[in-house]
Amino acid sequence: MLCTLVLLSSNISVIAYVPDEVNAMKVTADSLKSIQMYKEAIPYYDSLLTKNGKQLDILKAKGECLAQIGEISSAILVYKSALEIDSLDAYLWKQIGDAYAFGNIPSSAIKSYARSISINPKLSYAYSAMGSAYNQLNSADTAEMAFKKALEVDSLNHEAWYNLSFILNAKGNVSGAMESLKKSISAKSDFAPAYNNLGMLYYGAGFPDSAIASFNSAILNDRSNANYYNNAGLACLEHRDTITAYRYFKNALLYDSLHVKSLYNAGLTSYYLLQYSNAIQFIQKALTIQPNVPEYWYALGLVHASKNEKHIAAGYWNQCLQLDKDNPKYYYAIGSLYDETAKEVKVDYFTKAANLGDEKAKAWLDAQKTSKEEQKGNTKSKKKKR
Repeated sequence: MLCTLVLLSSNISVIAYVPDEVNAMKVTADSLKSIQMYKEAIPYYDSLLTKNGKQLDILKAKGECLAQIGEISSAILVYKSALEIDSLDAYLWKQIGDAYAFGNIPSSAIKSYARSISINPKLSYAYSAMGSAYNQLNSADTAEMAFKKALEVDSLNHEAWYNLSFILNAKGNVSGAMESLKKSISAKSDFAPAYNNLGMLYYGAGFPDSAIASFNSAILNDRSNANYYNNAGLACLEHRDTITAYRYFKNALLYDSLHVKSLYNAGLTSYYLLQYSNAIQFIQKALTIQPNVPEYWYALGLVHASKNEKHIAAGYWNQCLQLDKDNPKYYYAIGSLYDETAKEVKVDYFTKAANLGDEKAKAWLDAQKTSKEEQKGNTKSKKKKR
């Protein structure tokens, strides 16, 4: 038997005994939930409900686990059972709203959040969650008001600052979005998504050093997120640090071997580093995951063209045209494979590229036209001299 101290009043306490099995079951379930092993936690919560009957905290925990794994209808049913015990639990109504939000039912989520707020107007996270639901409905202004209301109630609501940054950035207020993310980080210093998004804003604004620093902070607080490594690698490429970029992409793949963007970027950096075999392996693996991305085929063509395997490169670039026939870059690439011995074919591809707006193809065609005119002029001049 396990014993726990239970306080009955300010000066009286007794030792209460609870069965080892039940206590261990609760600890196990909560531990699994805390490390996001939601599916594994559910059977333990079921056993606790069977042994002890309906308990509010157990029902709330089970409902959250069901919502997190996408079983929204089941989660709502569990939450409704919890409401039979306490219909005035503000956080329970917020959890119901979260379940609807997970299920992409924002209108129902908003109603649940509103009920939560009506019970407890000081529940800041209900306002911020409501803002996210309004954002799902493309009601940016209403969402912004909800986030700001959340921050009126609690200025340290890191989620509200974080989500407000999306609204501000969408409105073109990049500096405001950056400031909002910094406040989110100030409120929760280990909040990796805020560091990552701040890095993306720095990257987009042309500050790769600041971007890399932010991505590294995101990685420091969540070492297993492949996206953060991939983003840091892209910022390094912007900085023309190809070797460090390659290391970031490789680290991303250590945590997620099927992270398609990192596979592609590792392939591209391998190509830049003249490691053609590695480049081909990475890009081909990316193509097994996403075969309909023309840029992946294009990169594969670049590698083979660099190896002077022109027929193979042409095949890959023709595959690009099958997927995106209006991209001038692919016509130009194929045309570039042909020399003077197949000039008509080259002209044909360059003409198609120029008609679609490719300036390099247009310049080449103009140069050819000028050259022909000069040759005609020279021929006429020689005839006159005779």
